[in-house]
Amino acid sequence: MARNFDELLSKMSAAARAEVERRVTIKLAAMRLSEIRKQLGVTQEELAGRLGMKQASLSKLERRPDVRLSTLKRVASALGGSMEVRLRVGKRAFSLV
Repeated sequence: MARNFDELLSKMSAAARAEVERRVTIKLAAMRLSEIRKQLGVTQEELAGRLGMKQASLSKLERRPDVRLSTLKRVASALGGSMEVRLRVGKRAFSLV
C-alpha cells in the first residue's frame, strides 16, 4: 500500500524530521551549485582550472552532501562572485560571513 510523504513525515519523531529537512537542504544546496555554474555558462573543466583542481574533483565536490563554507567562497570567487551567509531568526537577520 502506497503512502504519501506527508503521512510518513507525520509518523517520524521531531529529530528524524529535522534530519530529513537537513538532508534535503544540503541536497538542494549541492544541486544549486552546479546549476549556478551551468547558468553562468561555465563548464566543469573551466571552473576546475580556475580552482586549480581536476574536473573529476569538481564533479565530486558538486555532488557532496556537505561542503565547507571556505570551499563555497572559493567557488564563488572563481565564478566571479562572492558569497554571503545570513542567519534568519523570526524577522531578524544576522550576517555570518
